[in-house]
Amino acid sequence: MRGSAKVCGTKMTGVRTLLAVIALATFAGRATAGEPGAELPHGDDVVEARDAFRRGSALAKSGDWEAALVAFERSAHLKPHPVTTYDIAYCERALGHYARASFRFAEALAAGSDGTAALPADLEHDATGYLEEVRHRVVKVLVARKPEDTTIRVDGRGLERMEPSDHPVYAVAPHAATVERTPAGPIEVWLDPGTHVFVASGKGDAHVVESRTFAAGESGTLTLALPAKVSAPSLPRTQDDLQPHSDRTAAFIAFGVAGVGLAGSTLFGALAVSEKHSLDADPACAAKKCPPSFAGRESRMVTFADLATAGLITLGVGAAAGTYFLLTASSPKKSAAARVVPWFAGTSAGVSGRF
Repeated sequence: MRGSAKVCGTKMTGVRTLLAVIALATFAGRATAGEPGAELPHGDDVVEARDAFRRGSALAKSGDWEAALVAFERSAHLKPHPVTTYDIAYCERALGHYARASFRFAEALAAGSDGTAALPADLEHDATGYLEEVRHRVVKVLVARKPEDTTIRVDGRGLERMEPSDHPVYAVAPHAATVERTPAGPIEVWLDPGTHVFVASGKGDAHVVESRTFAAGESGTLTLALPAKVSAPSLPRTQDDLQPHSDRTAAFIAFGVAGVGLAGSTLFGALAVSEKHSLDADPACAAKKCPPSFAGRESRMVTFADLATAGLITLGVGAAAGTYFLLTASSPKKSAAARVVPWFAGTSAGVSGRF
C-alpha cells in the first residue's frame, strides 16, 4: 500500500494479519511435533504474541501509531517475526522516528539469511523502498567527547547501539531509563530532523548542555567538552583582609538556587522547543492541530514548558534574595569600599571582589 497510511505497513489487510498469525501457529505446531531445530516456546507466549499482533493491526488501522507500536513490540518480544519487525518499522516511520525506522526496516530485510522465516516478497519490495526513503531523512552526527568517558543523553534519553550495522551506530533510546556505555572516541549518532538537546555528564556534577537543530538528511560533527575547573585569581592582600568581614553565606546559597533555576529553565525550555518542532514537522498535525493520539506528546511538551517556567521563577527569586542578603549583610567595618577585579583564563572569565 505504497503512499497510504491507513495501516501499519504496506497492505496491512486481514490477509496479511492472517499470514502472520498462521506463522506463529505454525511455529508452535512444529515445536510441538519435535521438528529438529525448533525451540519449544511457552504456549501462552505464542497466544499472547498472536493477540498482541492483532491488537496492533487494529490500532494501526485507526491511526493510533503509538499504541500500535507498543502492541507490535510486545508481540515481537514474545515471538519475533520479520512481518512484525516490518510493522514496527512502519509505525516508527509514521511517528517521524526515521532513525529507528531505518534500522527496523533493515532488520526485517535481513531476516531469512540464517534459514529462519523471511519477509514475504511484496513486503520485501516495499521495505526496500521505505528504507531508502527514511535513510534520506536521517541525521548523522559524529559526536566527540572530552574526556572520552563522558556520558551522553539526547533529549533526556540515553543512547543504544543499533543493529544491523557494519560499524557501531547509536540512536536515541525509546525509554528515558536506558543508558548504554559507549566506547571511547567519537561515536556516530543517528537522529531525526529537528532540534535536539545534548547533555554530557562527567564525574561529580560536571556537565555541559548544547542545543542543535538539524535538517533532514544533514550530516555534521559535535564536540562536547566538559568545562575545565578554573579558579579565580586571588586579590592582593590589603589591610582590609585583617578586618572581620560580613557573613554572606545566605547570599551565596540564594545565588546558587538562582543558578539551578537558570540551568533547569535552559534544559527544559530546549526540550519543549524540540517537542514542538517535532509536532509541527509531523504530517499528521495539519494546521497546527494534532489528532487525539498525539495527546501524550503534546502533554510532554506542556510539561517541559511548565518546568522551564518554574526554572525562570526560581532564577528570579534566587537572584532577588541573593541581592537582598548581599546588600543587607552586616559588617563591623562600615567604611570598607567595594572592590571588583575582572579575570580571564583561557576561554573562561569572571570577576572577583569584596563588598
